[in-house]
Amino acid sequence: FQHSYAQNRTDAIRIIQHIEKEFDCCGVDGSSDYIKNHLKIPQSCYANPNLPLSLHTEGCASAIANWLWNQLPIVAG
Repeated sequence: FQHSYAQNRTDAIRIIQHIEKEFDCCGVDGSSDYIKNHLKIPQSCYANPNLPLSLHTEGCASAIANWLWNQLPIVAG
């Protein structure tokens, strides 16, 4: 996350934003990742970019871990 934004790796940033949209999450640990790195919170962090209060509060690390946990029965089967 930090490396992608610090190096302006647009390919990696697009992937990060796609993950945020797909998993309804923001940053690695939450929107604070953007704030502490002095970055504007992207539209991908919002359920509705026109509503500032629709910011996803869950970080993507947690959202992906929860998704994987829920997929374990399918993988085990």
